[in-house]
Amino acid sequence: MVSDFSELEKILPVVVDQVSSLEELDTWLKLHECIQSVRLEDFLIKTNPPQREFIVEFKNNYGSTITKVINIFVLANGRFRFSELRAP
Repeated sequence: MVSDFSELEKILPVVVDQVSSLEELDTWLKLHECIQSVRLEDFLIKTNPPQREFIVEFKNNYGSTITKVINIFVLANGRFRFSELRAP
């Protein structure tokens, strides 16, 4: 279990490459102490390859939260690839 945002940021690309569904990634994110909430957006971003977004609220060490967007490429073979972790 990951308890620190910077730790999660380092392993996120590896995890995204290994999941078989976005629901699996959603579940994995919710398991970690540093995550307060996770929301998978309903829309598909029409890039090449297309992307989906997770809106994630991370807890920081000071008791407040930081909101980040995780962009995930949706590949043609049913796999996923990490695109970026960015500010909303």
